[in-house]
Order: sequence, then C-alpha cells, then structure tokens
Amino acid sequence: MNDEEIDFPEVMSADILLSMTQEAANEYANRVKPDGLVIIDTTFVKNPPKTPGRVIGYPFTLETKKRLGTELPANVVALAATVCLGNVASKEVLHQAISELTPEGKKEINLNALNFGYELVETGVI
Repeated sequence: MNDEEIDFPEVMSADILLSMTQEAANEYANRVKPDGLVIIDTTFVKNPPKTPGRVIGYPFTLETKKRLGTELPANVVALAATVCLGNVASKEVLHQAISELTPEGKKEINLNALNFGYELVETGVI
C-alpha cells in the first residue's frame, strides 16, 4: 500500500463553469471570474447561483430528452454549447474527440447531441 499524498489541483478562479446540478452551481459559481461565464442546466438548477460572472441557463436535460428521445447525452449537448459560447475549441476538434472517445454503440447519439448543442447557440436559442 502506498501512503503517498496525492495532489489534487483545484480551480481557484474559473473563466467558465458548466453546472448540471444545483449542488455544483452552489458550490462552484463563486469561483468564476467577474468576466466569466456560468452555464446552468435549468432542468435541475432552479435557483441561479450568486456569481461575479454572467449566468446563462437552458434546460439541457429536458430538451435533450425531447429532441433525442433520451436524457443521457444531455452532458454532450451542454458541453457543445459551453465550448461554443466560451470559444474554447472548434466544433471540428470536439467532433473528433467525441468520435474517437465514444464507444461505437453511443457514437451516433453523442454526435447528434454535439450538433444539437451547437445548434442551440448558433440559432440564438441560448
């Protein structure tokens, strides 16, 4: 058995926070920079957090279930929206990562979720 202490990096000041739960929003929103962005899933985050940053909310889980028939890829929809809104990476890079890292049986729905997340931002829904 190894008793070595493991360092765990902790975000002290975030540019972007994606929160899919009320608990996460409550715990981490205060760590967002004043010019930062907090994106919340309003399906589960009913009380927008107090934060120095800007808050954008969308019912990712609810709308993913309506659009794709299951709520499971809601995290991919929210990730795509976050990457797009935060200008973190290109759609092509995210598409490639999902294509390479998703198990074969889930790849199609995750790519559909990716496209749905980008569509929400590109059409101005969020």
